[in-house]
Amino acid sequence: MERTFLGYARPNGSVGTRNYLVIIPSVFCGNTIAKKVASAVPGAVALTHCVGCAQVGLDLELTARTLKAMACHPNAGAVIVIGIGCERFTPQELYEAVKETGKPCAMFISQEEGGNTKTIAKAIEKAKEFKEILDKEKRVPCPISKLMIATKCGGTDATSGLAANPAVGSMVDRIVDAGGSAILSELNELLGTEKFLAKRAVNETVAKKIYAAIDEIESTLRNGLDFTLPENRNHLISTGNFAGGVSSIVEKALGGVHKSGTRAFQDVLEYAVKPKDNQNSI
Repeated sequence: MERTFLGYARPNGSVGTRNYLVIIPSVFCGNTIAKKVASAVPGAVALTHCVGCAQVGLDLELTARTLKAMACHPNAGAVIVIGIGCERFTPQELYEAVKETGKPCAMFISQEEGGNTKTIAKAIEKAKEFKEILDKEKRVPCPISKLMIATKCGGTDATSGLAANPAVGSMVDRIVDAGGSAILSELNELLGTEKFLAKRAVNETVAKKIYAAIDEIESTLRNGLDFTLPENRNHLISTGNFAGGVSSIVEKALGGVHKSGTRAFQDVLEYAVKPKDNQNSI
Protein backbone atom coordinates (compact mmCIF):
# COMPACT_ATOMS: atom_id res chain seq x y z
CA MET A 1 0.00 0.00 0.00
CA GLU A 2 1.33 3.43 -0.96
CA ARG A 3 2.01 5.66 2.01
CA THR A 4 0.24 9.02 2.02
CA PHE A 5 0.01 12.31 3.91
CA LEU A 6 -2.78 14.86 4.10
CA GLY A 7 -2.09 17.79 1.84
CA TYR A 8 -3.56 20.39 -0.50
CA ALA A 9 -3.38 19.28 -4.14
CA ARG A 10 -2.51 22.16 -6.49
CA PRO A 11 -3.57 22.52 -10.15
CA ASN A 12 0.02 22.04 -11.39
CA GLY A 13 0.40 18.68 -9.61
CA SER A 14 2.35 19.92 -6.59
CA VAL A 15 1.07 19.41 -3.04
CA GLY A 16 1.15 21.81 -0.11
CA THR A 17 1.05 21.01 3.58
CA ARG A 18 -0.41 24.48 4.29
CA ASN A 19 -2.97 26.63 2.50
CA TYR A 20 -1.83 30.22 2.94
CA LEU A 21 -3.28 33.32 1.31
CA VAL A 22 -0.06 35.11 0.37
CA ILE A 23 0.32 38.85 -0.17
CA ILE A 24 3.71 39.46 -1.75
CA PRO A 25 5.25 42.73 -3.00
CA SER A 26 7.54 42.73 -6.01
CA VAL A 27 9.67 45.38 -4.32
CA PHE A 28 10.35 46.40 -0.73
CA CYS A 29 8.53 49.69 -1.35
CA GLY A 30 5.30 47.68 -1.36
CA ASN A 31 5.85 46.12 2.06
CA THR A 32 3.52 48.49 3.89
CA ILE A 33 0.72 47.88 1.39
CA ALA A 34 1.17 44.11 1.67
CA LYS A 35 1.12 44.22 5.47
CA LYS A 36 -2.03 46.35 5.58
CA VAL A 37 -3.83 44.03 3.19
CA ALA A 38 -2.79 40.93 5.13
CA SER A 39 -3.78 42.47 8.46
CA ALA A 40 -7.31 43.05 7.17
CA VAL A 41 -7.91 39.41 6.23
CA PRO A 42 -7.52 36.80 9.01
CA GLY A 43 -5.14 34.05 7.94
CA ALA A 44 -3.45 36.07 5.19
CA VAL A 45 0.35 36.27 5.25
CA ALA A 46 2.46 39.18 3.98
CA LEU A 47 5.78 37.96 2.57
CA THR A 48 7.73 41.17 2.98
CA HIS A 49 11.38 41.53 2.00
CA CYS A 50 14.12 44.09 1.40
CA VAL A 51 14.83 43.63 -2.33
CA GLY A 52 13.36 44.26 -5.79
CA CYS A 53 15.08 47.49 -6.82
CA ALA A 54 18.55 49.08 -7.09
CA GLN A 55 19.97 45.69 -8.13
CA VAL A 56 21.74 44.52 -11.29
CA GLY A 57 23.00 41.29 -12.82
CA LEU A 58 23.04 38.11 -10.76
CA ASP A 59 21.93 40.02 -7.67
CA LEU A 60 18.66 40.96 -9.38
CA GLU A 61 18.30 37.51 -10.93
CA LEU A 62 18.54 35.84 -7.51
CA THR A 63 15.86 38.21 -6.26
CA ALA A 64 13.62 37.29 -9.18
CA ARG A 65 14.13 33.55 -8.64
CA THR A 66 13.57 33.79 -4.91
CA LEU A 67 10.40 35.90 -5.00
CA LYS A 68 8.90 33.72 -7.73
CA ALA A 69 9.76 30.59 -5.76
CA MET A 70 8.12 32.03 -2.64
CA ALA A 71 4.94 32.96 -4.48
CA CYS A 72 4.77 29.69 -6.40
CA HIS A 73 5.43 27.52 -3.34
CA PRO A 74 2.83 24.74 -2.92
CA ASN A 75 2.00 26.02 0.58
CA ALA A 76 0.62 29.21 -1.02
CA GLY A 77 -2.96 28.44 -1.99
CA ALA A 78 -3.69 31.86 -3.47
CA VAL A 79 -1.49 34.87 -4.15
CA ILE A 80 -1.92 38.62 -4.47
CA VAL A 81 1.03 40.44 -6.04
CA ILE A 82 1.57 44.05 -4.96
CA GLY A 83 3.60 46.36 -7.18
CA ILE A 84 4.52 50.02 -7.16
CA GLY A 85 5.10 50.49 -10.89
CA CYS A 86 8.70 51.66 -11.14
CA GLU A 87 10.63 48.74 -9.63
CA ARG A 88 13.42 46.78 -11.33
CA PHE A 89 11.77 43.41 -10.70
CA THR A 90 8.39 43.97 -12.29
CA PRO A 91 5.17 42.81 -10.63
CA GLN A 92 4.08 41.49 -14.02
CA GLU A 93 6.93 38.97 -14.09
CA LEU A 94 6.03 37.78 -10.62
CA TYR A 95 2.34 37.59 -11.48
CA GLU A 96 2.95 35.60 -14.68
CA ALA A 97 5.07 33.07 -12.77
CA VAL A 98 2.30 32.49 -10.23
CA LYS A 99 -0.37 32.38 -12.92
CA GLU A 100 1.37 29.40 -14.52
CA THR A 101 0.77 27.34 -11.38
CA GLY A 102 -3.00 27.57 -11.87
CA LYS A 103 -3.67 28.85 -8.33
CA PRO A 104 -5.87 31.93 -7.74
CA CYS A 105 -3.74 35.01 -8.37
CA ALA A 106 -4.25 38.75 -8.74
CA MET A 107 -2.01 41.80 -9.18
CA PHE A 108 -2.39 45.39 -8.03
CA ILE A 109 0.05 48.16 -9.00
CA SER A 110 -0.14 51.33 -6.93
CA GLN A 111 0.76 53.78 -9.69
CA GLU A 112 -1.95 52.30 -11.91
CA GLU A 113 -4.62 52.06 -9.20
CA GLY A 114 -4.36 55.69 -8.20
CA GLY A 115 -2.22 55.45 -5.09
CA ASN A 116 -1.67 53.27 -2.05
CA THR A 117 -5.06 53.83 -0.41
CA LYS A 118 -7.00 52.67 -3.45
CA THR A 119 -4.58 49.79 -3.98
CA ILE A 120 -5.06 48.58 -0.41
CA ALA A 121 -8.86 48.76 -0.69
CA LYS A 122 -8.98 46.80 -3.95
CA ALA A 123 -6.45 44.24 -2.77
CA ILE A 124 -8.38 43.65 0.47
CA GLU A 125 -11.56 43.01 -1.52
CA LYS A 126 -9.80 40.45 -3.70
CA ALA A 127 -8.05 38.90 -0.70
CA LYS A 128 -11.40 38.28 1.00
CA GLU A 129 -12.65 36.63 -2.18
CA PHE A 130 -9.62 34.35 -2.32
CA LYS A 131 -9.91 33.54 1.39
CA GLU A 132 -13.46 32.25 0.84
CA ILE A 133 -12.11 29.92 -1.85
CA LEU A 134 -9.30 28.64 0.37
CA ASP A 135 -11.61 28.08 3.34
CA LYS A 136 -13.62 25.61 1.28
CA GLU A 137 -10.58 23.52 0.33
CA LYS A 138 -9.81 20.38 2.33
CA ARG A 139 -6.72 18.30 2.88
CA VAL A 140 -6.77 15.08 0.87
CA PRO A 141 -4.56 11.95 0.98
CA CYS A 142 -1.50 12.56 -1.23
CA PRO A 143 1.38 10.19 -2.04
CA ILE A 144 4.65 10.62 -0.13
CA SER A 145 6.33 11.00 -3.53
CA LYS A 146 4.79 14.50 -3.63
CA LEU A 147 6.34 15.47 -0.28
CA MET A 148 9.55 17.49 -0.31
CA ILE A 149 11.02 18.69 2.98
CA ALA A 150 13.94 20.96 3.78
CA THR A 151 16.27 20.73 6.76
CA LYS A 152 18.15 23.65 8.26
CA CYS A 153 20.46 24.05 11.21
CA GLY A 154 19.04 25.62 14.34
CA GLY A 155 20.39 26.33 17.81
CA THR A 156 23.05 23.75 18.66
CA ASP A 157 24.06 22.34 22.02
CA ALA A 158 26.01 19.31 23.20
CA THR A 159 23.14 16.90 22.47
CA SER A 160 22.11 18.10 18.99
CA GLY A 161 24.52 15.87 17.09
CA LEU A 162 23.73 12.92 19.35
CA ALA A 163 19.94 13.05 19.44
CA ALA A 164 17.98 15.74 17.57
CA ASN A 165 19.88 15.70 14.26
CA PRO A 166 20.02 11.88 13.96
CA ALA A 167 16.27 11.78 14.69
CA VAL A 168 15.65 14.21 11.84
CA GLY A 169 17.96 12.15 9.64
CA SER A 170 15.96 9.01 10.37
CA MET A 171 12.81 10.84 9.30
CA VAL A 172 14.54 11.97 6.07
CA ASP A 173 15.54 8.38 5.25
CA ARG A 174 11.97 7.18 5.74
CA ILE A 175 10.55 9.88 3.50
CA VAL A 176 13.08 9.19 0.74
CA ASP A 177 12.48 5.44 0.97
CA ALA A 178 8.75 6.10 0.57
CA GLY A 179 9.35 8.08 -2.62
CA GLY A 180 9.66 11.59 -1.23
CA SER A 181 12.55 14.06 -1.32
CA ALA A 182 14.60 16.14 1.09
CA ILE A 183 16.93 19.12 0.86
CA LEU A 184 19.97 19.81 3.04
CA SER A 185 20.61 23.54 3.25
CA GLU A 186 22.88 26.18 4.81
CA LEU A 187 26.31 25.40 3.40
CA ASN A 188 28.13 27.55 5.95
CA GLU A 189 26.95 25.03 8.56
CA LEU A 190 28.55 22.13 6.63
CA LEU A 191 32.18 23.25 6.55
CA GLY A 192 34.47 20.30 7.19
CA THR A 193 31.92 17.64 6.23
CA GLU A 194 32.43 17.75 2.46
CA LYS A 195 34.32 14.45 2.27
CA PHE A 196 31.51 12.65 4.13
CA LEU A 197 28.84 14.24 1.96
CA ALA A 198 30.73 13.50 -1.26
CA LYS A 199 30.91 9.80 -0.38
CA ARG A 200 27.11 9.74 -0.50
CA ALA A 201 26.91 11.40 -3.93
CA VAL A 202 25.03 9.42 -6.54
CA ASN A 203 27.93 9.88 -8.96
CA GLU A 204 31.29 11.62 -9.39
CA THR A 205 29.72 14.70 -10.96
CA VAL A 206 27.55 15.33 -7.90
CA ALA A 207 30.52 14.64 -5.61
CA LYS A 208 32.50 17.38 -7.38
CA LYS A 209 29.53 19.75 -7.03
CA ILE A 210 29.48 19.11 -3.29
CA TYR A 211 33.17 19.94 -2.91
CA ALA A 212 32.82 23.03 -5.13
CA ALA A 213 29.79 24.37 -3.26
CA ILE A 214 31.39 24.09 0.18
CA ASP A 215 34.73 25.40 -1.10
CA GLU A 216 32.92 28.44 -2.49
CA ILE A 217 31.12 29.29 0.74
CA GLU A 218 34.31 28.74 2.75
CA SER A 219 36.18 31.12 0.44
CA THR A 220 33.41 33.70 0.73
CA LEU A 221 33.48 33.53 4.52
CA ARG A 222 37.28 33.67 4.67
CA ASN A 223 37.34 36.77 2.44
CA GLY A 224 34.93 38.45 4.84
CA LEU A 225 37.23 38.17 7.84
CA ASP A 226 38.69 41.38 9.22
CA PHE A 227 41.20 40.91 12.04
CA THR A 228 41.29 44.62 12.78
CA LEU A 229 37.81 44.25 14.30
CA PRO A 230 36.95 42.79 17.71
CA GLU A 231 37.51 39.02 17.83
CA ASN A 232 33.85 38.10 18.11
CA ARG A 233 33.13 39.78 14.74
CA ASN A 234 34.95 36.90 13.04
CA HIS A 235 33.20 34.04 14.85
CA LEU A 236 30.94 32.05 12.56
CA ILE A 237 29.07 30.25 15.32
CA SER A 238 27.01 32.11 17.89
CA THR A 239 27.58 32.73 21.59
CA GLY A 240 24.72 30.30 22.22
CA ASN A 241 26.64 27.60 20.37
CA PHE A 242 29.70 28.23 22.51
CA ALA A 243 27.57 28.11 25.65
CA GLY A 244 26.14 24.78 24.48
CA GLY A 245 29.58 23.22 24.29
CA VAL A 246 30.37 23.60 20.58
CA SER A 247 33.95 24.74 20.02
CA SER A 248 34.03 25.43 16.26
CA ILE A 249 31.90 25.51 13.12
CA VAL A 250 33.40 22.19 12.00
CA GLU A 251 32.40 20.53 15.25
CA LYS A 252 28.89 21.92 14.83
CA ALA A 253 28.79 20.72 11.21
CA LEU A 254 29.85 17.18 12.12
CA GLY A 255 26.78 16.95 14.31
CA GLY A 256 24.47 18.88 12.04
CA VAL A 257 25.16 16.77 8.96
CA HIS A 258 23.33 13.84 10.58
CA LYS A 259 20.00 15.53 9.88
CA SER A 260 20.47 14.63 6.20
CA GLY A 261 20.07 10.92 6.91
CA THR A 262 22.09 8.33 5.01
CA ARG A 263 20.65 8.15 1.50
CA ALA A 264 22.45 9.22 -1.69
CA PHE A 265 22.66 12.85 -2.76
CA GLN A 266 21.22 13.28 -6.25
CA ASP A 267 22.28 16.83 -7.02
CA VAL A 268 23.52 20.20 -5.76
CA LEU A 269 21.22 23.09 -6.64
CA GLU A 270 22.06 26.72 -7.32
CA TYR A 271 20.41 29.37 -5.18
CA ALA A 272 16.64 29.63 -5.67
CA VAL A 273 16.55 26.92 -8.34
CA LYS A 274 13.54 24.61 -8.15
CA PRO A 275 14.38 20.94 -7.40
CA LYS A 276 13.38 18.39 -9.98
CA ASP A 277 10.01 16.76 -9.55
CA ASN A 278 9.75 13.14 -8.46
CA GLN A 279 13.49 12.81 -7.92
CA ASN A 280 13.01 10.36 -5.01
CA SER A 281 16.15 11.63 -3.40
CA ILE A 282 17.98 13.90 -1.06
